[in-house]
Amino acid sequence: MEDGLLSLFTCLSKDPLIIVEQKEIFMKKRHSAQSILTFSLLFLLFFFIPQQADASEGDVEFAVDVSAAIAIDADTGKIFYAQNAEEALPIASTTKLLTMYLILEAIDNGSLSWDEEIIISKHLEELSHNINLSNVFLFENYAYSVRDLFIATEKVSANAAAVALAERIAGSEPAFVELMRAKLNSWGIRSGYIISASGINNDDALGQIFPGSQPGEENLMSARDLSIVAYHLIKDFPEILDYTSKKSEIFAAETEFETLLVGTNQLLEDQKFYKEGVDGLKTGTTELAGTCFVGTIAKEDRRVITVVLNVETFEEDSGKRFIETGRLMDHALNDWEYALVYPKNSPIPSLDDVIVKNSIQETASLRLKDDIFMWVNKKQPGDLSLRFEPEASGTDIDGNLQAPIAKDEYIGNIIIESPSHSMDTVFFAGQTLTAAVYADQDIEVLPWYLKVWQSIQNFFDNLF
Repeated sequence: MEDGLLSLFTCLSKDPLIIVEQKEIFMKKRHSAQSILTFSLLFLLFFFIPQQADASEGDVEFAVDVSAAIAIDADTGKIFYAQNAEEALPIASTTKLLTMYLILEAIDNGSLSWDEEIIISKHLEELSHNINLSNVFLFENYAYSVRDLFIATEKVSANAAAVALAERIAGSEPAFVELMRAKLNSWGIRSGYIISASGINNDDALGQIFPGSQPGEENLMSARDLSIVAYHLIKDFPEILDYTSKKSEIFAAETEFETLLVGTNQLLEDQKFYKEGVDGLKTGTTELAGTCFVGTIAKEDRRVITVVLNVETFEEDSGKRFIETGRLMDHALNDWEYALVYPKNSPIPSLDDVIVKNSIQETASLRLKDDIFMWVNKKQPGDLSLRFEPEASGTDIDGNLQAPIAKDEYIGNIIIESPSHSMDTVFFAGQTLTAAVYADQDIEVLPWYLKVWQSIQNFFDNLF
């Protein structure tokens, strides 16, 4: 059971069967002391109480109603929102993002071409005719181009088409699964449990399952790791958006199998939950996974990737995954901004001047030579902390800076940390930001006679 059981169109003879997901949410005035009192109470009710309610609503932390979710920056992997993002959950046909990555990689390295034709086996014909799965009808001994099978895989999540491509690339689906696992491992993904190229449940695989896997099993991955798959797909093969941004596509054009395929992404233009800027990526639905969606949106010079898993049950599927995805995208784009937090050539707030031993000035003021930009949540500013680490070659045994120091001389780094993890990315947690700092004035060495006087003072201070 897969994406597309909401609409089932059956064609006679050898026309394809396309399973496409399209599920379309006075008081009278009195001149008395009593009326004056009543008016006063009403004034308080209508003017003061609503203001307090609005303030409390603004303080409510953002959340989405899903089992797991994440929103990240498509360029850096910066995490804007994460909810149960580390738990490995069934991912259904969002699996095909990884499958399509390997297909595009094979085309890129020349081991596969768009115009190459693949002959369909008996198993693939039977799999494609399972009306409980998303598919286009394929027929034994007939040949279909790589491009057409890719279009069917991307647009309507055709499972048999995905397996056909996997078998062509690796020789068999289990061998292709090994390639999928190796690719995840190269990206540092450890949560994935991958046993099929399509994402279907083993119970629907007609007996051809990955060795060692069990009946009733299907692919698992965390929302975080699935966002990393989408990150690499868009980064390495941006042409994928040429496919995922289209509402529909022609399958097997100018052949007896020619069919218009209408995609399952309801956030695209002219679809039920249309959201401007959305141009991908992939739905996924099984009984075990519920409804899932990996999305991406571009706005001005920013791109965001989102993942929502197990939003509704297979039977419910009211489109809530698209509604929650839209809210997640708005949060990432509207509540977060890449802002200037520490301008260059200005004092660094929350950081005292540093001690300089054997100097006339005794302390040095720190200056940044470059602006420091960071992601900032406009509604919930992060609690940044700063500390200074002096340049080791210019310090004494106690770690203090020593004179002389010239103006604009590099004297160390400031380390910026965020206890609230607002700097985390999908690649690194507990991340810090390091910036070089310089002296904003000359620091002269203390004359010898003042050093003597300072030593005498220190001697008597220590006596008492």
